[in-house]
Amino acid sequence: MVYAKRRPVGGLLCIWLLSLAACLPFPANRDTSSGISDLEPAGFVPTLVRPLVIPNENYAQSYSPVAAIDWLQPNEPVLVVSANQSEQAFPLQIMVWHLLVEGEIGGVPVAISYDPLVNHAVAFDRRINGVAYHLMPAGETLGAIPLLQDQETGSLWSQITGAALRGPATGQILRPVPLSWHSWRSWSAANPQGLVLLRPASGLRAYGLNPYPGYARQDNPPNFVHWEPDNRLSPMEMVAGLDFNGDQQAFSFAKLETEGAVNTQIGGYDIALFFDPQTASPLDDRYIAAGPASGSVLAYDAHVDGKRLTFFWDHLAFRDLDTGSTWDINGRAVGGPLQGQRLKPALYHVAFWFAWSQAYPKSRVN
Repeated sequence: MVYAKRRPVGGLLCIWLLSLAACLPFPANRDTSSGISDLEPAGFVPTLVRPLVIPNENYAQSYSPVAAIDWLQPNEPVLVVSANQSEQAFPLQIMVWHLLVEGEIGGVPVAISYDPLVNHAVAFDRRINGVAYHLMPAGETLGAIPLLQDQETGSLWSQITGAALRGPATGQILRPVPLSWHSWRSWSAANPQGLVLLRPASGLRAYGLNPYPGYARQDNPPNFVHWEPDNRLSPMEMVAGLDFNGDQQAFSFAKLETEGAVNTQIGGYDIALFFDPQTASPLDDRYIAAGPASGSVLAYDAHVDGKRLTFFWDHLAFRDLDTGSTWDINGRAVGGPLQGQRLKPALYHVAFWFAWSQAYPKSRVN
């Protein structure tokens, strides 16, 4: 398969024009036999590695404590990655421009990937058979599924499932690391000593601006990738997706916003979903912080000390029916008999429905 090379001039126009038509990648080449479409071939978008390296710039200090961050608005979305009891936050206003960050969290070599085409973020342990691979956005899709590419073998990996789909690594699967979506308000308040990815100071990216204004509109289904419509939900509906032991479920943000908290059983696991209605959509307004409140969702193992809890939202706080304890959006018991306990994060996904339904066509909708 021949992959087209990115043209730097087009990239600069994309950065500076800041318009949907200029910035959204449209397929230049399509391999109809494999189903893989070229969007933006690998290597054009500067990914961030630790230490951060962008052309002509070196950053020895990659992260900053919460108290030093004055450039994030309360409603802005941040991605939080957890490994071995360590957490770090990755603001969407950085990820929407750089798409992938490599680093180490709790001793685990991780890759954090965000793809605005499907509004999906994921974190993977980069190790395969003890070797830490280096990943980058491949700039291609398999249908509606964005792909990553590793530098070691050139293999293509699903950004949603973590499975290698083409190349020498085919059949391997990257192990997911818990990643959750938060508003800056909720996460920073609960983690005053937390570490946050710093913005590179190059001036080559307009951090805080959304390069894809209007993309998330409900009446704007994607027309630049091939995907099979699944009419159970609107294509651009945001969903929280669960995948455990071959069982998949999707929960629309509309349902989550109405109920506040949802309890479910899937693949032998008991999961609780908490919804925060105040988080801004990163792909609507030209300014991310000015985006409409699309909300964010967090997923937790519903067990505490081996006992399954059932949660609900009483319009003031999250509560469990079993003890009456109150919980915050970060899964911490802040009142009642279980005060001081913390729910364990569960693996989950957030994406547009058109992408989730392509990756998991047998997914149930709740």
